[in-house]
Amino acid sequence: MIVELYEALRAAGAPEDKAQAAARARAEHDRRFDRVDTELAVIRGELKALEGQVVMVKWITGATFAGIPALILRTFVQG
Repeated sequence: MIVELYEALRAAGAPEDKAQAAARARAEHDRRFDRVDTELAVIRGELKALEGQVVMVKWITGATFAGIPALILRTFVQG
């Protein structure tokens, strides 16, 4: 429960049960967004790892496409 919200509602004249319920609802709302932030941080970490793997695949693909013409030239151009 968010004590500041509860006290403000009570000072504004809200009944105690409604003030408590509103403060608890707000606290649960904040916790839900905290969980979303935590999950988002995990996903960002996983994306960073995938970005590294994509860079490696790009290098491997580039080396392969550079090697194929070299092998073709070597096969057909005997020097």
